[in-house]
Amino acid sequence: MRLLKQVGIFFLLPFLVLIDAHIGQLVESFYPHFHLASHFLFLFLLFETIEVSEYLYLAYCCIAGLVYDIYFFHLIGIATLLFILIGASLHKFNSVILLNRWTRMLTIVVMSFLSVSYTHLTLPTNLRV
Repeated sequence: MRLLKQVGIFFLLPFLVLIDAHIGQLVESFYPHFHLASHFLFLFLLFETIEVSEYLYLAYCCIAGLVYDIYFFHLIGIATLLFILIGASLHKFNSVILLNRWTRMLTIVVMSFLSVSYTHLTLPTNLRV
């Protein structure tokens, strides 16, 4: 059953990235001057630190980064490297992060901030949104 849970979640990962993107596009279609980035993917990655081993978790981060790069940036490498670095740090500090609800919420905020700032700094100016 544990193997089914690990493999099943792995196949749901690309769909989670697409659902995250479509929720943002749906809100943006109703409110054109409001840009929503929901970052459900970071919630998923934080949950997976508990469920899977370290190497499988880093594989999840790599696949999620590749799908994110291909779907959003059309460049491979920006989110892939970022998600692997965030995933390695999450797995290393897992005992501190999962102490209470506030540290988990703060972790999601920090991960979102790092993601947006890193991609803003590394993207060429003609690809910025």
